[in-house]
Amino acid sequence: MAGTSDHDKDYRKTQSQIYGLQDTILNSTRSSRQKKEKGEDRGGTSAGDATRMTVNSKSVLEYAYFNFGEPRAVVGSFQYHAFKEARRETESMPFPFDLYELSAPRPFLPGYGLDMINHLIEVKISYEDLQASIQLKDSPRAMNNEIWGTDIHTDDSDPILVLRHCGLSPNDVNGTCRTPANLHNPDNIMGTVPPTGTPFEVEVQLLLLPPLQKYSASRRYGISSRQWGDGVSVPHDGLSYGVYSIKILPRDKSTENVKEKDQKVSIADWS
Repeated sequence: MAGTSDHDKDYRKTQSQIYGLQDTILNSTRSSRQKKEKGEDRGGTSAGDATRMTVNSKSVLEYAYFNFGEPRAVVGSFQYHAFKEARRETESMPFPFDLYELSAPRPFLPGYGLDMINHLIEVKISYEDLQASIQLKDSPRAMNNEIWGTDIHTDDSDPILVLRHCGLSPNDVNGTCRTPANLHNPDNIMGTVPPTGTPFEVEVQLLLLPPLQKYSASRRYGISSRQWGDGVSVPHDGLSYGVYSIKILPRDKSTENVKEKDQKVSIADWS
């Protein structure tokens, strides 16, 4: 019993430290709330307020770094799917599809436990899925605006919306802090986004972080993230995550219509 009591005490202490760090992140939110007119609805954040808000997540990242060290191994690699939750690439999709999920699919990322904090998840995103999110076509999570938080997001936030909110764009205009969950390199990009209209693939690593008591809304690069929690109610019941690294992979179409057997050349045929 003593061991259980000590464990619970340590857990509460850790959670208290995490929530305490939110004071830094939420200062701008509280200031904005105090300036609202009397009688205004206090349940959300307007687009205008979100645009002016400044959020600093460094304290949370430093907490994770000093308590857990460098991010650990990748625990899962998934191909993004606009209508289905994440599945390992070797798993098959269930059939038949649930028609309800075509308009309101489940969150893409799996629900990980606290033991997965400071681990990485890899998500592979196609150019078509990125464009669908921008065009609000065949992208229900984008149409439903499923993104909560700024820099650090709830684990049910859509990875593509999070990437776009951080400044990744298939167009020539990109942000300069596209990996805000990387404490030592906030723009950890491998490769270069090609000229507008040139297809490419994206491999993004997401860092799993502790749950926060509140996730602040903001508007960046045309994406308005939403607020979760008001500092008083029950906090988000899942983990958080942020973008840790991005890899841009050019799409080579030079052999697209050539059969695999014809792509192989035998030296013996050269004579």
